[in-house]
Amino acid sequence: MNTQTINLKPYEVVHQQHVRNKDTQQIELKDVTTTIDPRIVIYELMRAPGVFKSGSEVVEAVIIARTIRDAGETMEINDNDLAVVKKALDHFIAKPHDPESGKIALGGPDYEELILRIYS
Repeated sequence: MNTQTINLKPYEVVHQQHVRNKDTQQIELKDVTTTIDPRIVIYELMRAPGVFKSGSEVVEAVIIARTIRDAGETMEINDNDLAVVKKALDHFIAKPHDPESGKIALGGPDYEELILRIYS
């Protein structure tokens, strides 16, 4: 069975955010850095309700998710397990993006690095 090494090292994303200056009370645009831990993101997405259609698929996904969560900065993953990870990510990538209703698609600056690491 073929394996692939995936990079699970946390990465940083810089966002611009509106922040009120305490002295002047003016709203300013500031750079805010967020650290994304791919292990935790993948772990949470693979355990989300509605991603997998049977109990057997859920059990398999949870075992893989726990293995990824507990991994170091890199991990060897076989093709079958990687396909399960991709199935979970595909589920969230395909969701319609509608922040007003609370539906957030997987993509954008926070998750593009994660997607590149899994699908490349």
